[in-house]
Amino acid sequence: MSIPLALFLTAAVAQANGQTTHVWITRAAVENLPSGDLRDLLADPAQEPMLVHGTMFPDGGYPIGHPYGESAHWEPLQTRYLDWIRSTFDLPYDRAAAPHIAFLMGLGSHGLADQTFDAFYLDRSQRYDADLGWAEGLSMDEATDFKWASLRGTQTVPERWIPDEVLTEIFAQEGIEVDGETMHQGQGLLELAIGLVTVTTSSDGDLSRYEEAFPWATENLENPDVPGIPDYETEVVASYWLSLWEQLHARDPSTLIDRTWPVDGGYGLATDATSPDARISIVFQQGLLSAELEPDFFSVEDSSGTDHPVDIWLYYGDHSHIIHLVPRADWPADDWMTVTLRAGLPTRTGATLATNHVFSVSTQPPPEDSGTLPESTPTTDAPTKRRCGCTLGAATGVPLQWFWLACSGPLICMRRRPHRGPS
Repeated sequence: MSIPLALFLTAAVAQANGQTTHVWITRAAVENLPSGDLRDLLADPAQEPMLVHGTMFPDGGYPIGHPYGESAHWEPLQTRYLDWIRSTFDLPYDRAAAPHIAFLMGLGSHGLADQTFDAFYLDRSQRYDADLGWAEGLSMDEATDFKWASLRGTQTVPERWIPDEVLTEIFAQEGIEVDGETMHQGQGLLELAIGLVTVTTSSDGDLSRYEEAFPWATENLENPDVPGIPDYETEVVASYWLSLWEQLHARDPSTLIDRTWPVDGGYGLATDATSPDARISIVFQQGLLSAELEPDFFSVEDSSGTDHPVDIWLYYGDHSHIIHLVPRADWPADDWMTVTLRAGLPTRTGATLATNHVFSVSTQPPPEDSGTLPESTPTTDAPTKRRCGCTLGAATGVPLQWFWLACSGPLICMRRRPHRGPS
């Protein structure tokens, strides 16, 4: 069956992580969950259409120019859906609730994966590829999506499932008017986008155009020393799902802080204050509000107890999860920096950090791996990373010229982009 080129032109748009990468992250995140009820629910083949289409859904508004897509990325809309699930279904959740829980987890995967990718990986590409693809107005999102598919495999899309009647009511509470037909139109274009990546990658398409435009971004997608890569996003998403599961059960969160970069006890913090690798970053389990992030909630001291002022950069502003602490002057070389997040720090839900959260990172270079840590290393443990596999999809043959035409079309990525520094 021939597909009109105009549809490919529309479907080729990618936002932050592209659609293929998003679906890969979600499927890999399921394998990253601990054994238990949530993993059993999301690993159930009957719930895969809901999980996958929930993951794809937030980007559907962009190619048709509708605001429902941007709203679906963020916690306020997703929390409304979570509250609807809690008010509609009784505990313990049964098979009637499972499709909605899976769709919610897909939405959460997409939103936090985008934040993580942009705050860490895209932000670095804007610096390291600045004079190439970024200067030419090309899309790093598309470049990395095609490259990731070539590295880890393409994705298949199950039969569509969207709770359009429920979502229509929830979007109305956000002041957004959208009907089911519009949502399905957007979803159809996202399905085509995944199909295009499958066709191009599986037919050994030449990706050199993107590799030359974004050499740093396409070369580091599997580099474990760079935060924000898809494997890293998978870990963040799986952890966030556990937090959403607690909220679905009206249980208080066990922690509000998911992880830091560098990790507690980590080395290699850059000393140059202008480097993105000099930032100390915190990923929270819940969104934050800029006006509530008082400077007194954060401090960074060196080994002598000297305080080093930082700017607080909530990367995407209100309701986002990732803070960069940006030094106002160079960090001292070969030293340990102690970071304190003080009790009382609030999230957008009104939950507060119960006790001080303290961790240490070093501007020393990483030691050679001798099997033991040097005596000067703090005794706190760093989290263990896990790695996941991928899913391969089937392919057909479509001329690569179609891909080139699509990616050079008039549409551009409409994903909201942050400013380049802290407020």
